[in-house]
This record gives sequence, C-alpha cells and structure tokens, in this order.
Amino acid sequence: MFDKIIIKSGSRSTEKFLSIPDIVDMMFYYGEVHVVVSQFELEQLLRTFGEDVLYELITSKLLFVHPCDQHIGAVFQNGLCSAGMFRHDFSSIEQLLYMYHRVFRKNSTDNMRFASKFSKILSEYRYPDIVQKSIYRDIEDDTYLSKATQIFIKQYYPKYHNIGEISLHAEPIQSQLGGMYRIEGNIRLDELNAIHQQIGYPGTFSYSNIFLAIGESNQDCYMSSELRSELITSSKWAEIYKLRLNECISNAEKSKRNIDFFQKTVAFEFMSPGTSFSIGQITPKELVKLLNEKNSLRFKDWLKDLPNGVPISGEFYNEIRQANSDKPWVKILRVLTQSIFGLANPLIGIVSTSLDGFIADKIINGWKPQIFVEKVLRNEKLKQDIDITS
Repeated sequence: MFDKIIIKSGSRSTEKFLSIPDIVDMMFYYGEVHVVVSQFELEQLLRTFGEDVLYELITSKLLFVHPCDQHIGAVFQNGLCSAGMFRHDFSSIEQLLYMYHRVFRKNSTDNMRFASKFSKILSEYRYPDIVQKSIYRDIEDDTYLSKATQIFIKQYYPKYHNIGEISLHAEPIQSQLGGMYRIEGNIRLDELNAIHQQIGYPGTFSYSNIFLAIGESNQDCYMSSELRSELITSSKWAEIYKLRLNECISNAEKSKRNIDFFQKTVAFEFMSPGTSFSIGQITPKELVKLLNEKNSLRFKDWLKDLPNGVPISGEFYNEIRQANSDKPWVKILRVLTQSIFGLANPLIGIVSTSLDGFIADKIINGWKPQIFVEKVLRNEKLKQDIDITS
C-alpha cells in the first residue's frame, strides 16, 4: 500500500503541466513518486523547486524523474489518420538534458553544466517497440476503437445523438510512414462539426484526438504496469484511461481521498504540506527537511505494511487505542472514524481537538505514527487560521 505512484502532466485541469501540490503531498505518503518529463515539465520543476532542491529530491529518491523524448503524434487529413510515437535523434542523455535545459535558460555554458551534472543521476526513459505495436492493435480492434470513440464523444460532444450506437473501423493503409488508416464508420460528421462549432472548439472535429487519447493512455498504462504503480492521470483523456486501466486509477483516487481525509482529521487546523508549499508558506529547503525528517520516512514504512484499501485513519486509531485504550477521547475517535469519507468539517474539528490529548502524552514503546502527525503534519510552518463558523 502506498508503494509507488506516477503523476502525469496535466493531472488537474487547472494546471498546465504537473500538479505540484500532488507531487509534494504524495512524497510524504508514497515510497516512490514518479514523474515523466519533457522539456516543458523539466522547466516547471526547475522553476518550482530550484536546481539544488530538485537535485536533492532526486538523489535522495524522494522524487523519480524520467526524461522522455517520445511523444504521440496523430494527423487526420483527407479521410486518413496516422498515429505513432515520435522522438528526436538525441545521441545521449547529456544532449537531451542540454536541449531540455535551454527551454529554462538559453545559456550554452549553463546548459552544458546542467547536462553534465544531472546526466549522472538521470537516464532517458524510452518506451519499447511493444508499446507502438500495442497502439496499433488498439486502433485496429473495432470493439475497443468504437468504445473509446463513444467515451470521447460523450466527454467532449455530449449533445451528439445516439452515442452508444457509434461504430468505427480503421482500415490499415500501406505507407512508408506506417500507422496510416482509413476511418470507416457511422459517425455523422456534419452533426458532430455543428456541435464542435457551437461549443467553440477551434477548427473541425478530428479523429486524431481519439488516436492521441488511445496512444497516450497506452503509454501511461504501460509505464504504470512496468513500475507496478498507481497512476494520477491527465483529465483530458480521463474516461479513456478508465476504460483501459480502471482498477489502477480507481486505487489512486481512493488513496488520494484516504490521504485527504486523514490529513483533515488529524491536522484540521493545518494545511497539507503540498498546499502550504504551493502558496509559499514553506520554502523548498524546508520542504526537503520535512520530507527527510526521520518520522516522515518511518511513516511511509508504516504505510507500506498496511493492507490494501484500508483507511489510514482507522489504522491510525488502532495504534492509538493500543497505547491509550482507557482514555475517553479514544472512544470519541472510534465513533468518528467509522464513516471515514463522510465527516463534516465541524466533526473533523472535534477529532482534531481530541488528538491534542495524545500529542501531549509521552509516547512509549518505540516509534508510533502519531509522532509523524505531531512533528510533521502539525508542524507550525503548516498552521492556518480557520473560522469553523463560516
């Protein structure tokens, strides 16, 4: 449980690239937090954390960064659609990092210094040929292609009539480029383009977007499977991911709710580390200090041993009960943690007040997860003023 997670670019619709609050929060809970970066995400990480802190996060294995130059490309023209994985012909990781860093700062000397420094701790991630073949198999599978198209149309063109009846076939066309298809099916393009114009989307409807969704979700699901990790996905292809990897996504969503509830329960008057960092209340260096705090590391070890799917708050309560079974405030906590995802803010406030009791107690018999709450989640740097009457 809470072993590995991949956070994809655009995980939140309000964020152009990576969700920084998610990255920070997950580093406190997951043993490994992975991000795949092009030159644009790398620039974002450098601007957010600074080079020194980013280097420390990577070398201390708090953040696993995967530079990846492969991307999905798709074009629809004259009834033909092409899709495939494309990349630049970089000769080495140093050259890749040099070019990526130039998006952040156009200075050859600094670019070379950065590439030399980070090439020693990073390696280029490449998807194997099997992923490209898998993308082609998806496109050539009439059932999957039709279902993916139905999901895509429902998400972006909900006014289209009889979405459930959409049926598509992609006929392979011989081409030197490869991955060329003639699209056949019963989609009413006139109706779809009329809705496209009404919504205000640029241009006209294109099958290439569906091919992009199939390709990107295929890449992400392969990497998630390879790392045996959970996945926080891009919202633009949300339903396509769910079609392919519903179980993995569902687990990540449940884990996120589990974490959010736990933080609100045990540290109601405090912001999460991710939120606090994103608004500048804690600095990058302070963040690294909190992440490397021995109690943070022990807390993640404790989480890994929990059974899959169990509420953190419930297991946390069990630890408290064992050490403080006769205390009346523990009985209050027992009742309140029965409905882990349904508590209202006033009740969370009661729980938080109750927890003050054990924080004042002397912890015996070695390390307990409540020490992490006291030292990290209830750190004064995360303190916020809350009016619970509003």
